[in-house]
Amino acid sequence: MAVGERRAVALRALFEGAPVELELLALAAGLRHSTLQKMARRESWVSGEMGAKGAVTLQSRLRQLSVSVVGQLEEASMASLTDGHYDKARLEALGLMLRSIEKLGELTQTPEHAADEQMKSDAEMAAAIGKINQRIIELARELAAAGALVPGADAAPDRAGPA
Repeated sequence: MAVGERRAVALRALFEGAPVELELLALAAGLRHSTLQKMARRESWVSGEMGAKGAVTLQSRLRQLSVSVVGQLEEASMASLTDGHYDKARLEALGLMLRSIEKLGELTQTPEHAADEQMKSDAEMAAAIGKINQRIIELARELAAAGALVPGADAAPDRAGPA
């Protein structure tokens, strides 16, 4: 296999979630393994499996695992349609696995990751509110330009009492 092909295989493996190891990184970067090892030692590289980064890596692994289990659930459902009966034990086992993966995901979330997710959610909400606000202003200007009357906006309430 040519060097370019090996590099492409390494890049794809990393993209698809292969464990990040110096050998794979060296191949993807086009460096010798020993050169990358020396660089990592000299610069005190820390593996992504440690600390908060390890939890993020675990989160991505759990996501991949849940995608796999959902795929198996789909296969079992499709098989039941063709066979005419459900494999209850298999479906229950896959459901239990999926719930376990979900629970593990909740338990392994780091405070930093949760804070990042909240900030992202807050930013999305702020953007949506900004768009709604902008649309309200546009509609108000359109109504004002068309000369539309808003009930009660330009006339005083009728306070005439009995004569």
